[in-house]
Amino acid sequence: VVGGAAGSSALLVGRDRVAGADAAYVCRGRVCDLPVTSAAELATALGVPG
Repeated sequence: VVGGAAGSSALLVGRDRVAGADAAYVCRGRVCDLPVTSAAELATALGVPG
């Protein structure tokens, strides 16, 4: 898990806010999914049953 301002870590370079909203990028191995901006989308991306 990495958090912070865009560009504050090499892992965050190019991963900006989406339409003004904070975004989460779920990555597995060396591949990241498209960003999500809601808790429900994040839960789905993480495979949390709901």
